Amino acid sequence: MVITRREFMGTMVAGLLIGNGGHFVGDRFWQRFTPRRQPEFLARIEQTPDAPALAPTTEAVSTPLLLGENDIYWLVTRAYMAAVAACEGTLWFGKPSKVGPYHTAFGHRELTSLADHPRQLYPFWDSKNNRMDATSAAGAFQILESTWDGLHSQHDFWYPGDGFSGANQDLAFCYLHDATGGSAELMAGVQVLHQHIAVSFQAFARAMARDGREWASLPYSEIGKPTGQSTRSMWQAWTWFQWALWGQCGYRRAITHPIGAGARKTDTMRWRYEKGRMHWGEDYAAEIGTPILAPENGRISFIGDDDGAGHIVCFVPEGYPELEMVSFHCTGKFPHAAGTPVKRGDAIGYTGDSGIGTGPHWHVEIRIDGMAIDPRWYLGMASWFKEAA
Repeated sequence: MVITRREFMGTMVAGLLIGNGGHFVGDRFWQRFTPRRQPEFLARIEQTPDAPALAPTTEAVSTPLLLGENDIYWLVTRAYMAAVAACEGTLWFGKPSKVGPYHTAFGHRELTSLADHPRQLYPFWDSKNNRMDATSAAGAFQILESTWDGLHSQHDFWYPGDGFSGANQDLAFCYLHDATGGSAELMAGVQVLHQHIAVSFQAFARAMARDGREWASLPYSEIGKPTGQSTRSMWQAWTWFQWALWGQCGYRRAITHPIGAGARKTDTMRWRYEKGRMHWGEDYAAEIGTPILAPENGRISFIGDDDGAGHIVCFVPEGYPELEMVSFHCTGKFPHAAGTPVKRGDAIGYTGDSGIGTGPHWHVEIRIDGMAIDPRWYLGMASWFKEAA
């Protein structure tokens, strides 16, 4: 490439005159001399998981079907994309949100168009050196138009068409996820046991921290504060990721509700403002001595005591070693010792009022790799999916 002295001086002067906006001009100038790096994800972008990888989990096979590298990448990345979209407010329960994404992301204030968007009021420069940059939720992600324009102008691997479309925004997400290092962090925490995919919480948290430079709604992201955009908590993001991963991999299944699907829920997983601390599970009204049943085949992973939680029993489902159901405030009577295999429907403990509480009840926590998720997503499978014959 040949550039004249006149072009060089014109570019540099323009950058100096524009001031804060000049970095766009300077970036584009240097990009003319910088080789384009082909993102690793592009090797998989047009591929889909192999058919055997998506076989029904009930199908009998003589040997375990091994997931290929491409299968693992997409099954995990698509679940992560769904979690980010849920944080952004464009997905809810895995389906498009009925509430506008701006209405959700900005604390449920009435924001009905880009003209009302706080990004319009915050002074920074877009790709054309105009203030009043804004986002679009044409796809699942609130990508700044200037960010998309910059990526599209620098790289020629976009889907057909130049529009700020949902498909191209998905591609932009994959590029940004790769460029921040979030993809590498996430994939480094993946473990595959035959057909079973597990992701470590620490790897997920590191990916969220890196991608928080692009997505203001992610846990602990700083970039949304000047515009008033709210962030989601890590446990919410972790819950949404796991639910999407289960759906991608076929892990959603019928279970038995441990104390009965008709039990009355008295508290949810939430921040308790009145006590200034997190409530890491759900509470259900239950008389002392109500059997706590194994929701599926598995084993007793722990039995113990705590001053606040009282008598505790923990259960791990068969084939899902990263998932654990923890029951607090039990009676001191347990039918099985720690390490004992149990069948679906077997009693593993009894509800009580041990520890600190307001009365007899069942407090349950669901943890994946040690980090709690909202219990309703696991316990809800007892009623959301038909009982196995």
